[in-house]
Amino acid sequence: MEINQVIAAYFSPTYSTRDIVLTISSEIQHSPKQIDLSIYDNRETSYSFSSHELVVLGVPVYGGRVPADAAKRIHNLHGNNTPIILVAVYGNREFEDALIELKDIVVSNGFIPVAAAAPVAQHSIIHSIAAGRPNAQDIQQARDFSKKVQDKLKKTVVLTQQDCIQLPGNQPYKKYGVIPLHPKAGHNCIQCGKCASNCPVHAIPQDHPDQTNTEQCISCMRCIVVCPKHARGLNPIVKAATANKLKKVCSQPKENLWIL
Repeated sequence: MEINQVIAAYFSPTYSTRDIVLTISSEIQHSPKQIDLSIYDNRETSYSFSSHELVVLGVPVYGGRVPADAAKRIHNLHGNNTPIILVAVYGNREFEDALIELKDIVVSNGFIPVAAAAPVAQHSIIHSIAAGRPNAQDIQQARDFSKKVQDKLKKTVVLTQQDCIQLPGNQPYKKYGVIPLHPKAGHNCIQCGKCASNCPVHAIPQDHPDQTNTEQCISCMRCIVVCPKHARGLNPIVKAATANKLKKVCSQPKENLWIL
């Protein structure tokens, strides 16, 4: 089948998922169209795709699930027997039900999942976990995966729902939950507002960027990543306790999963 346009769509607060999605999509088509679902103003934007477009959709895994806010935004993507590659990026623990949840959302919206991946990336909170991932070997695996997907699509004449791939996971999904870690501003904060304008859920007031609305915060860590003064961070005691907890289940390097 002929693919006229590749679209890289992602919810990626700390940019790791974005980079992996772009690695996969760029191998299929140079300079794919990008849709950043982590931008607050894109949260209600509706997108439609044809059967001659290919969407590469990526999310980070939060507690074994698709982030709740990402799921809401993905529901605004509408396909017409549109082939889609699903990518659930996890921080070296487990991706659990994220891929099958992602599949259920997109199939209900007219997409046909033709491939999927669960790549490992550096943990967004505890950077010592999976440090340096994706590495050169991971990137090469992603490129090889893209070529195989491309070959698969070239051999396909007409895509139907019977072509949907089978994915690991449980239904019903595991209970959704994230580690409730809410970054705060320190004395280095110059109130430039970059964290507020980049927050995917507007949990940081634009007029008081040194504050955080903990009820809205989804613990995505984007404000820490974008702060030019490194003024935002987590409570060191709580962060240390979280690190000790995660190291028990994240100490051994995990392998990427590529599904065709």
